[in-house]
Amino acid sequence: MDPYGLFAKAGIWYLVVADCARVPRMHRLERITTWQEVDQPRRIRESQTLTTVAAALIDQWELNHATEVSATIDQTQIERAQRIFGQRIVPDDQTNPPPATR
Repeated sequence: MDPYGLFAKAGIWYLVVADCARVPRMHRLERITTWQEVDQPRRIRESQTLTTVAAALIDQWELNHATEVSATIDQTQIERAQRIFGQRIVPDDQTNPPPATR
């Protein structure tokens, strides 16, 4: 693996690398259990940097790993949720709560 560098996202550290086929990948640092240093220069793609490769990987990751979450938010926390999630919050159009079960 030819590393571009280390990258942190949401408190998790990643090693951003290009594998032998020059395809960039991200590996969680905590999952790397062994490594061996080699006496060869890195083989990274020309005109690519940690910033450009990480941005492309994040875009790809977010598109390929979409997750929908349904939650009930306390009325007092709606503004906070909107600040955190922004446009990603889709309010439920139900104005009546579900009927109580017996």
